[in-house]
Parts: sequence; structure tokens; C-alpha cells
Amino acid sequence: MSRLWGPREVKTGEKEIPDTPWQPTVCYVGDMKQSIYGFRQADPSGFKKYNQYIRKINKMEFDSISSLTRDPPLRKRNKSRDPRYAHQIAFATAKTRNIQSGRHMESWIRFDQQDGFGENLTPEQIKARSEGLIRLNYNFRTKKGLLSTINGWWHDVFSERNREPVQAGWYADAQDLRTPLPNDMNYEQNQEKASEKVLQLQESGHLEWICPEKTRISNNPDVNLDKTVDTISNPHSKRVDRIARYTSLRVKSLIAGSPIRIKKADGSWIQKEFESVEPNEILILMASRSAMRDPLIRELWKQGINTYVDHEGDLFEQPVASAIEALFQLCARPQSKYYAAWVARSPLLSLSDKQTHEFILKSEEYENMLSALSDFTKDMPSGRLVRRWNEMNSEERIIQLLHETLDVSDLLLAYPSLNAKQQAEQAIQFISKTLEKENGSLLLAADTLRSIREDSDGGEQSMTNPSADAVRLMSIHQSKGLESKVVILVDLFSQALVGQFHENVDRFAASPEIFAANPRPWGDDVNPALSVMWDHARRTTKSRRDAEARRLLYVAATRAEDRLIIVGSPQGELEPEWVDGEGLTFTHWNKNSYWGTPLGYMITDSMRAKAIDIIFNENNAKENPLPSSTDEERAVVVHQYSKRARTDSEREIARWVTSRLSSSIDFPLESKYQISLDPGWMAENPSFIGGDSSIPILMMHSSDCFEVEEEQKTPFNTMNQISKALLETPERTQSDQKPSRGKPRKVRIYPSSLHGDSPATNEHVYFEHAAHSDFSATELGDIVHRIVELGVGNPGVEGKIDLPSSWTQKRPNRLTDQRLIKTIITEQGLDYANKQLCELVSELTRRLEHGHLGLLSTGKRVDGHRLLGLRTELPFSHTFGVEFDPILHGPWAPEGFVEKTLEDRALVQLQGFIDLVICTEDPSGRNTLRVADIKTDGCRRKLPELQHDMEGHEPSTENEFALLRRHGIQLAIYDGALRAMNSQAPEEKRRLMLPPAIVWPGNGRMIEYPDKMMTDLRSELKQLLQIKAREHLNSRNVPLLDHGNSQ
Repeated sequence: MSRLWGPREVKTGEKEIPDTPWQPTVCYVGDMKQSIYGFRQADPSGFKKYNQYIRKINKMEFDSISSLTRDPPLRKRNKSRDPRYAHQIAFATAKTRNIQSGRHMESWIRFDQQDGFGENLTPEQIKARSEGLIRLNYNFRTKKGLLSTINGWWHDVFSERNREPVQAGWYADAQDLRTPLPNDMNYEQNQEKASEKVLQLQESGHLEWICPEKTRISNNPDVNLDKTVDTISNPHSKRVDRIARYTSLRVKSLIAGSPIRIKKADGSWIQKEFESVEPNEILILMASRSAMRDPLIRELWKQGINTYVDHEGDLFEQPVASAIEALFQLCARPQSKYYAAWVARSPLLSLSDKQTHEFILKSEEYENMLSALSDFTKDMPSGRLVRRWNEMNSEERIIQLLHETLDVSDLLLAYPSLNAKQQAEQAIQFISKTLEKENGSLLLAADTLRSIREDSDGGEQSMTNPSADAVRLMSIHQSKGLESKVVILVDLFSQALVGQFHENVDRFAASPEIFAANPRPWGDDVNPALSVMWDHARRTTKSRRDAEARRLLYVAATRAEDRLIIVGSPQGELEPEWVDGEGLTFTHWNKNSYWGTPLGYMITDSMRAKAIDIIFNENNAKENPLPSSTDEERAVVVHQYSKRARTDSEREIARWVTSRLSSSIDFPLESKYQISLDPGWMAENPSFIGGDSSIPILMMHSSDCFEVEEEQKTPFNTMNQISKALLETPERTQSDQKPSRGKPRKVRIYPSSLHGDSPATNEHVYFEHAAHSDFSATELGDIVHRIVELGVGNPGVEGKIDLPSSWTQKRPNRLTDQRLIKTIITEQGLDYANKQLCELVSELTRRLEHGHLGLLSTGKRVDGHRLLGLRTELPFSHTFGVEFDPILHGPWAPEGFVEKTLEDRALVQLQGFIDLVICTEDPSGRNTLRVADIKTDGCRRKLPELQHDMEGHEPSTENEFALLRRHGIQLAIYDGALRAMNSQAPEEKRRLMLPPAIVWPGNGRMIEYPDKMMTDLRSELKQLLQIKAREHLNSRNVPLLDHGNSQ
């Protein structure tokens, strides 16, 4: 539906109107027959009202706005321009199209033009097109024969006969869907693929009805535990169990490609052969999830069929996740007897009630139940696992504990499905994230987990991914928008979707129109509640629910591509029964004032309605038709047809309208009547409901219809198989195979984490007095560092120098600039009015300016070196290869660790910033590089006398040696990173590396490291990296074996 013409309203702030006469202002696409989310206020009446509103506007504009029909016209009364076509010219801007006479480039489409061969347009449809309403009726999903047959259902399902009240706007209208023909249209894009799809759609498809007959209950079930109890004859089975059983048998035969058998009324059988279907091509839709989900999963599991259920519910309500939570809660609160009993009774330990009771009674108050459990199970096979729990919990390796438990416990033996495995992994992942969110606090994470589990509305949902060999199960609501080769609709005769259980129990009814409560909640059918408002609210609610149920049936049936299977039959006194010579007989009652019409009855009712239409059409075509204006006269017409039915087709039609309950035929159609159907005849003849393209309905009524080999999969058999496998499994011992050597892994370590590990770092040679207690040594260091970074000068040596411009750009020396000093002190959050701080900083920067760094930055030679360039805060990333004593990796098992891989090397990555890099020219004319760092150790105490002799960089005092040792690891890292960068340059461009140095503002000297000290520091750095890398790898892998000396 679209409003195709007319000026569009432009509100403030919106973009300008496009430069084109064609302004599509409103367009919406939808199918009111698929409006199934009534709880979200979805309602077909909205479609209808909007439809009328837009059509009225379009008609009014055409009749009243002359510019639309002025030459060249934008609109015509009997045709319209189609904006989809541009005569092979690509879409361009509106202005370009206008310049190119865009109005005349678009083709004109007549409103009465057919979209395809055989389409008949009614005058109402042509009028609707002229007013902007286009009905889309092509179906590219369902095969032609199946589509034609189910099209026949909708004429009655959505007819006015089934509306109460008739004028209610929430009922959808019927619409025939068409299968595209190869010559219908030109598929310009993906021509070959589209044509192949259209040809596939010309096939017939299949329609099946599994209609279980009345159950013959066995009073004496087989006592042999090796044999499965027949769900169909079991007296304890419910209706949903039997439906699930029939469904599983049909799914098994579909996957195996086994034939099915159809029983004829005379007792003979017809066999139908079919190709096999992949499990993931089967979609089972449930009318009631709560009733059918568990029985379906159970019966499919018995047949060895994997299933995927769209919504499993809360994650920690699933059995496998519940056991994992129990263990986590016990680790968080080891003194809890409740959690200890939860773990003991779970499949993790599987203690009996007697053992659990004995364990709890023996335990002391406030005792560590994990330790007590370890002692209690020490002689059991699970004892080693419990001891492992106790050990890992004490080390707070909880996530590793859960992973190991999943690997070695019996949890996945108890719950062996793929869904259970995914749920277990999801539970551990969720617990890990919760722990991280709570900063590693076990108690907080456990409380969070418990509150999430107890939250009935917002709990963590179980999310599993379907495997390639899984049959999908979901509700009809969830299937909207999906499609599948095979669709099975189960339990269609259930009252779940149409009943008013909650309204009748709660005595409250609500709809968008009205809501009301029953003023006499204890009324009954004999003494009903005397309230017009309550009666009207109930009727309205029932009517809306019935209308949505009809749309649900439409959505469910139209999901099928090739095969649609209906499962279900009337229950109770209406239950089907096989009658020799007649076939399957069941009582049909399509109307029930208390419950409403179930989906299955909608289908059978449409069959009967179609049969009656055929009878009356034939009667009206006679020269002297019988009168049929009243119910009595209509009954006579049908009765006469049934009496003279001669052909098999006529007799089959008569079966749908002739009641075996009485000699007469009752009208109206809502009456209770009995139908006898011959599945054999229905399987060999097309159904009368779908016209010329209709297909047969394959009807199965008992387990004898399925030729499948069933596994005797009982709990007793499963337990025996597990026990046999355990007995035949040899005891695991340590493997003689040597562990393989793994590739070196990368380990990132922050340089700052290494500084404190140097022995020299802890030698506090300069004891700082409290003379300047109003600012710290760290704050002083940050200030001086920042001043050097921003204020150090650069002479800007002329000539071609192979350095980046940022290294050589000329800038003045501002080390003693008071404005810069004030700015930086303020940046650090300190008070510039602090006289002691300002005087100390000024003195230190003055000494730097007259020291080695200051002289170099002004262009003077120092010790024969001339500054070529410098860079502050140079980023680096350097990788050191290290080797260490081997670590053996392997999983833990109750028999001990299993050595798998050996790790004895790593690549340690260090990243950071080098404070200062100086590039100079030595007396021989060689270019040099040196790492330098500014350190203010001891500068808060009394400064030494300033020396005027600045020749030489060797340390001259014990304090200077201590200073170098204290920061040696840091300078060794910087020096190694700079050497690595220098080595990457071509050999002819590499510079001579000078020893790293520390610039101490206390005397202005640049103190370089002696070669022997630097060699020792590099060796010490290597040892530190070895230890750090080994610790890092040893702590992050689960689990590890430490063989060797790690000191």
C-alpha cells in the first residue's frame, strides 16, 4: 500500500524536497494474515483502517489536484507510471532524471494488466490498484500442488461464516497465493538461479495427516527393562506423549528414507516411497510449547535424533548448568551444607540419598564442607576429583576448576546431548564474566548468580547453536519469517491456543476495546454471572483469540516448502476409531462456546465447507435446482447428493457432509457430526479442496504405518552400555610418549614491572629529608621531566642530515623559562606560589642548562661531540627472545597429570617510551646515538656545589655509581630497544651506539654507564625476563607441570 502522488509535508529540520515531480510519501508492506503478535498490539484492523485512509487520500488528490493530470500527466485514471523501470538507465539524482525528461522515461502500467498467465483481476482489485493498493500474491516458497491445496483451506478459515461478530475488524481476509510460472516474468538478475527455483516450484509437494486412532491401553506392560515401554499403549501416557511418539516415528522415517504405509478401508495396505530428508530440513512447530516440548524431545531422543529447541528457558534452570552452579556456590560458601548436599546429589558425585544423609549428619557446624566431602569420598572413584576441587578452590582457580570438572566428571555422561554441552560451556562463560565484573569476588559473583536464577523475568537465557544434524523445534510464533523443506504441525487439535482458561480462572478479560471483571466470580452454567459488561468482554476476547488462531494456522502452514505434515486428532469422546469397511471414523465438532475452535478443526471444517460448496454449485447448475434458502432445504440438498453418490469422488465428498450420528444431515455447519474417511482412497486421489492442482492427502492412523527400525533405548540399556564401556576401558596410566616442544609464545610485560626487581633499586643511597614535605620526589621528577620534554632546545644544524625533521627542527632553549615552569607546576596540580618548590625547580633547570645537555642543545661541543638532533618520548616496542627451565603442560585427570607439551622459551614484548634519545657527531665525524634519562633522585636534599668542568661522562662518585645501578634495568631496556631500531637500518646508515646515560639535574652532568656495569645489567635483565616470562606462562595455563628449577 502506498501513497504515490502529491506534495509531501516537509517539517522543520528535514531535508529539502527532492527535485522530482514523483514524491512517494508513504509506502507500507504487510500481510494481515500474518499478524500473530496480539500481545504486542498487532491487529489486522490497523491494516484495514490505514488502507482505507491512504486510498481515500489518493482518490481525493487525483480528483482535486489538476496538476497531477496536466500534460505531461503524472497520473492517469486507468494506468500509472512504474518507478521500477528506467529503460536500462541506472538510477541517478532526481535533478538529472528531470533534465533527461525523466517523466517520459518511466513506463506506464495499466491497472487491469495481469501479472502472470491465468490471473483474473476483479473490478474491486482494479479499483484498489488505481487508489494505490497492490496485492502481492506470488509465493516463491511452497510447491504448486501443496500451495493450491492449502489455498482451499483459507477460503473457509477466513470466511465471514467463521466470524463472530461478522463485522469485527480483527479478522483477516482470505487471499489466494500463486506459484510463479516460468513464462510469467523476466528475471533479469540471477536469471539461471531464479529460473531453476521457479521450475522447482512447479512440482506437487506433499500433504500428510497423522491422525492417531483411539488408543488400546495395555493393562500389563512388559516388565522386561531391556524393552522400551510403548508410549502409545502405556496407560500412564498422556495425549501429548502419544502425539510425540507418532511424530518421532515419522521424523525417523523421513531421515532414513523409509516408506510409509496407508491402510485402505478394506484392510489392505498401500506403500509410499520417498527420498530421505536431512534432519536440519525438518521444522516441528508446536501449538503449545509448554505441553509438547519435553515429550517431543524425549521421543526424538529415543529414536536417536538430535533436536534444537529455539528457547530452552533460563540457563541455570537447565540440569547441566544447575550442577555447575551448585559447585560454584559451594566454592564461594564452603561452610554451606545446602550447597554441599546439592553437589553431592548432582551427577558430579551421584551420592545416594543414604550417603548424602550420612555425610550431612557427620559434618560439624561451620565446617569446611569441601574438605569434609573430600574426606567422605576418599575411598570412592570421585574422591580424587573432590580433592582436586579442594586444592584449586584454596588457590582461587575457580574457572579452571569448572573446566576440569566438565572434562573429567560424569556430568556430560548424565546429559550427553550437544545442547547440554553447549549449555555447560555457556554457564562457565557466564560465571567467568560475572567474576570479572565483580572484580574476582567469589561471594559477590555467587550472590549475583543466585539472584539472576531466582529472577523469574530477566534470568540468563539458554542459547544453543543447532548442529547440522538437528531437527528444529519451536513455537508457531517463533517460526514467522522462516521456511523449511518439511514442516510438521503438532497437536493442532489442542485447546491451548483458543481456550479462555486464564479468563475463566481469573474472572478478568481485557482487549483493546474493553476490559471487565466478573462481579459474580462463582457463577456457573446453571447460574451464570449476571453482567452484560463481563459477557461482552469475554465474547470480545474469545473472538479476538479465535481470529488470531486462524492467522497462526496460516503462518504455520505457509512455512512449508515441499511437505506439510499435520499431527493430531480429536480427543475424548470425539477420538478417531478404525471401522473395517469404512476407514477412520471420528466425531467433528467445530464450534464450542466455551473453548473456541482449535486449529485442527479449522482444517477439517474447511474440508466440509468445500464439500458442501461443491454440492450446492452442482445443484444450482441443474435446470431445476432444489431450493436451498433455509437450513432445512439445504439439508435436503446434501442428503439427496449423498444418496445418489456413485463415483468414488462423489462418495468421498459425501463422507465429509454425511453424519453417522443421525439419519438426517444437520444444519448449520456448526453441528456435531461424524466423518468416516478412507485413507487409501485419499492417498491415491487428489483432494477436492484445492482445485485442478490439488494433491492427495496421505493419512496415517497407527504405528503400523511406519516401517522404521527402533532402537531399544531405555535408561536401563543406557546404564548397561555405560557400565560395559567402563569395564572394557583399560585403566589409564601415564603415557611413555615424550611431550612435544611447543612454539614460543608472545608474552607482554610492562617495563615498569621490572624496575623494582633489580637489587640495586632498593639501595637508597640518597636519604631524602623532610625539608620539602609539601611535594613528593615523584612530583618533582615529573615536573623536571616535563620541562625537559617541552623546553630543551635544538640548534638546528644546517645541511643534509639523515634524521626526521622532528629531530632536527630548530627551537630555542626554554629550560629556565619561568612561564613554562609555572605552566607545568600548575598542570601537576601544585601551587606555583610555593616558594621552596619554585626555587628548587628553577635551580635544577639552571644547572641542566649549564650542564652537558644544556650545552649540547645550544650547539656547543661537549667532550668533542656536536648535537645533530634529539627526540623526547620516543615510542618503542621491542621483543626479547628468552629461554628458561621447561614447563610441562597437560590436562589434569583423576589418574594424575598428563604431560602433553613442553615450553622452554618465549618472546617477551616490551613497550613504552624512551625519555630522551640524543644523536651527535663525534670528533671523528661519526654519527652516534645515545639513550638518556633524567633522574631527580636526591634533589630534594642539599644540592652539591656546581662544577664548572664538564668534560667526561664517567661516574666520579659513589653516589653517581649508585644512581646508575638504581635505574640500570630501565636503561638496559631502553638501550636494547634503541639498538634493535638502529640495527634495522641499512648497514651504511647505522649509527655508532654510545653507552646509555643518566642526566642528573643535581650537578647537570650526563653520566654514562661503564661497559662492565652495562654488561652485568644486560645479563640481569635477561634473567629477570626469563623469570617473568616463566611466571607469566605458568600462571595463565591450565593446568601446568613445573619440572625443573624456577629460581
